[in-house]
Amino acid sequence: MTDVHVYIGSKYRLDEGPQEAEMIRAVEAYRHPLYHLSTDLMTATRDVALIKLEKPCKIRPARLAPADGSENESDALATTTGWGLVNNETLSDTLQTTDVEIFPNKKCANAAANTTVDDSVICAGNGNAKDYCAITGVALF
Repeated sequence: MTDVHVYIGSKYRLDEGPQEAEMIRAVEAYRHPLYHLSTDLMTATRDVALIKLEKPCKIRPARLAPADGSENESDALATTTGWGLVNNETLSDTLQTTDVEIFPNKKCANAAANTTVDDSVICAGNGNAKDYCAITGVALF
């Protein structure tokens, strides 16, 4: 990777605002081997990657869910974060968060008739039209 840095702990998308973030150089990135972006650029499957940092960060690492999917139970609550669209118009400059409920994939498939919902997807949302389903690369924890 050529001169790519990550800002860990920042809530700002741009170099504006107070930066409490730790900046560390990224040395490698590993995209999921089965990642796929649709030709219309609207749907990404297995949209996950790992970034190897030049040195350890001071912030506590994220806790990963078990590989067996046992924590992806329907009706469980999760939080999603991202710099997504505000009022469907512009990207937010500050990190946005919202709580979402994990839904059975069958419910998502019924709601999104023209979308494939398979086992590679965790379906989440809430009834307030607040989610990040149209933005790829957001965090769900």
